[in-house]
Amino acid sequence: VKAFIREDLPRYEGAEFKAIGGKSPELVVMDQTGNVLEKLDMADWSRQRCNDELTSRGLSKHSEL
Repeated sequence: VKAFIREDLPRYEGAEFKAIGGKSPELVVMDQTGNVLEKLDMADWSRQRCNDELTSRGLSKHSEL
């Protein structure tokens, strides 16, 4: 998950990372108005699963940073 957060996540349009000390990483899915739709614990996810989850929710990567 750490490699995903450092290297892959910044390439996704509309995605951001907020560190919260002492908490496991979570994927928080929000609607256009900021309402939380879903929270998923990412602690045991592989880097590939992290990428798959974002793309399956319609987020796309920038061509380059």
